[in-house]
Amino acid sequence: MRDNPTNRVPEAPIQRSVLNEWNWRKEPIHRWYFITEGLPISIVRSFLRSSPGDVLDPFLGCGTVLVEAGAVGLHAIGIDVNPFMCFTSSVKTGFHRVDKDVITDFLRGLEIGSHRDSSTDCPATLRTYYSSRRLGNLLRLRHAISRLTDSDEKNFLKLAFVRASLRYGDIRMSPSLRLHKRERCRPILKLFGQTVGMMIDDLSRSPPTGEVEVLRADSKNLNSIHGRNFGLVLTSPPYCNNVDFVRHSQLPLYWLDYCRDAKDLRLIRKASVTSCEAMAYAEKASKIDDPKIKQTATALMKISDRRFHYVVSQYFSGMASHFSTLNDVIRKNGRLVYVIGDSWMQGVHVNTPLMLARLAKAAGFHSVKLHFLRQRKSGRRHSKTLREYILTARR
Repeated sequence: MRDNPTNRVPEAPIQRSVLNEWNWRKEPIHRWYFITEGLPISIVRSFLRSSPGDVLDPFLGCGTVLVEAGAVGLHAIGIDVNPFMCFTSSVKTGFHRVDKDVITDFLRGLEIGSHRDSSTDCPATLRTYYSSRRLGNLLRLRHAISRLTDSDEKNFLKLAFVRASLRYGDIRMSPSLRLHKRERCRPILKLFGQTVGMMIDDLSRSPPTGEVEVLRADSKNLNSIHGRNFGLVLTSPPYCNNVDFVRHSQLPLYWLDYCRDAKDLRLIRKASVTSCEAMAYAEKASKIDDPKIKQTATALMKISDRRFHYVVSQYFSGMASHFSTLNDVIRKNGRLVYVIGDSWMQGVHVNTPLMLARLAKAAGFHSVKLHFLRQRKSGRRHSKTLREYILTARR
């Protein structure tokens, strides 16, 4: 991480034990729904062991921090602007309330018939990724689940439905959503039953001993938790890498009726920290004083007529607001732990870890350090090496 000597943020070693490989598909509860960009579970567990108090995850995602915090008896709050992510985290952290017998009885009597239902009332995007036959099957299965009156069990089955639906359509997650024609697929009831069976296996885990709460809110403005006194902020914010995380979750958002069309998706993007061109709206704040951030945005503006320079300026403007509002909810000497990686846009290096560290210092945090975590490949488009770091700081 090259920078002028006066602007350097110190790097520090990190215990190698937290770098163990993780496998979401084998982790109980977490495996119900996961994103490959999520926080490594081993890192979450490592930092929770030394938490000095209540825990905040302001970029909740799939709820990794909340699940682990509840398991070790910590009180934790998670925040996200994406309603599906909030839903997923609520189901995962409330697994101990699910009655296995209700689920078993539902599966035993489940029938969806074979006639074709009209899909004309569905969002157009669903008709893009599912054939009419498969879409009809999914609509009837969703309707069967909707007739349940028990809310915890219904939400449990709705999450299982979402997971099964992504494996049933013409979809490839790589990790972004891609149209991929699937010639053959297991019957939906078999696929759904296997998914529910996997989730039922995890219900025997010990119930959480900590109290956790999920809030749908904006991490750039933490008024909803004003007056709280967190000892640890543990999270992984979006990377400034032109990845549209709202698009990644659009099918679940449609299936669960959080969104009906592109306008609804746009509202979530507008509330999110800008990480891609699709989120770079003119009305979003983009004023930033840091010279290195300005330099990066200017370089992108000179070499491309796309909106990458807005992505950079709006991303760091949003994160600056986030760090500023954190001061109102963290106790003195409370700790920040952020997993964050860099990126390349149009051949310009966006050194997100370094710039976030500088923003944290500008917001008044001290002992700001970057711990190298790992190298990762940037994908098929180019062979640039990317790096991930853990940013730590104290209030």
